[in-house]
Amino acid sequence: MNNYINYYYHLYPKEIYQHPNFFYFKLQNDFYYFIPYNRPLLEIGPLYELTIRMLNINSLTHEIILNYLSQPVSFIDNKPYILFKRRLKEDKNLSLKDIIFFNQVHTNIQTNNLLNRSNWGELWSKKIDYFEEQISQVGKNYPLVRESINYFIGLAENAIAYINNTLNEQLIIESLSVAHKRIKKNYTLFDLYNPLTYIIDYQVRDIGEYIKESFFHDKNVWLELKEYLLENQLSTFSLQLLYARLLYPSYYFDKYEEIIEGNLKEESLLIILKKVDAYELFLDTYYNYIINKTLIPPIPWLNKTTYNLD
Repeated sequence: MNNYINYYYHLYPKEIYQHPNFFYFKLQNDFYYFIPYNRPLLEIGPLYELTIRMLNINSLTHEIILNYLSQPVSFIDNKPYILFKRRLKEDKNLSLKDIIFFNQVHTNIQTNNLLNRSNWGELWSKKIDYFEEQISQVGKNYPLVRESINYFIGLAENAIAYINNTLNEQLIIESLSVAHKRIKKNYTLFDLYNPLTYIIDYQVRDIGEYIKESFFHDKNVWLELKEYLLENQLSTFSLQLLYARLLYPSYYFDKYEEIIEGNLKEESLLIILKKVDAYELFLDTYYNYIINKTLIPPIPWLNKTTYNLD
């Protein structure tokens, strides 16, 4: 790997260390990471431009380093990699406050539309259509998936109807922010500022994904959520967006895709299936909490006994 770093970047570290998912080295007190690029190649230009705009406002985003050809991607054995320099010195597990700070600092940064993921209803509808066609062909091989997927497709359809109604009724659309496709359980500040995770979306996207991930990994996330709602004056539109995001079962669909691709066993779904009733209570609690602030349309079948608010 030293030869590639020497050749592409004219950098000469003494040692390069291998992590299961990337390579890294230290040079003049800076840490560098050489990471496989697993996104569409069309997105790397906009991602690089986005990080430049972020750096211009003194963001702590990791800095993508161009190679000697002034390209952000280098190919090794026909596989694309990027090199970035880490700017954030501290690393710790994420809290909701870390995510909120990141989103608020990186609001209204202009970028290429290729990174925009704010058309939730359209994206979700396409995904559901694909899943329904796929499961009709392979469902017999996955009995646990076959027994459970219709419930989660139904939940997603509720989310789609809700977001479409919300967008149709609102005259003012919230500003967009740098966000992430997913916020995972073991994410740290290092992951939060990794440009390979960036997209453009509403601020509540990351918040919703953090809440769902925390809930299904046995964290009592309600207190964090309630504190967030108390400290931030969310508009009616954002409250509705967050509700739609919480309704949409990305936590199930992500595992489903990994199962179909052979990367997970079906039994990994059990952690979700065991908490379905509890999550319905959580959704109803969020709804009952925010109707004290603003009226939003209910979802009748989620009218349940309220989750513990303390």
